[in-house]
Amino acid sequence: MSPPAQLWIAEKFSLVSSQVETTEDPELFGETSHLTEKTELVDGVFPSWRKVMPSKRRTQVETFPCLNGE
Repeated sequence: MSPPAQLWIAEKFSLVSSQVETTEDPELFGETSHLTEKTELVDGVFPSWRKVMPSKRRTQVETFPCLNGE
């Protein structure tokens, strides 16, 4: 299986997929789906995610992370 490449967030679900580029909705439990979760969008004002995410990519080779839906 390929490593995660996209996070797809819809109105009722979110999905982590290994599809690099696509113009169609992903399959919820398809071959390239890593994690599918029921979600609910919350309307509001939130802090900027750019302030907490690293701005530089790591260059060392690592295994891709495990995803915990909880």
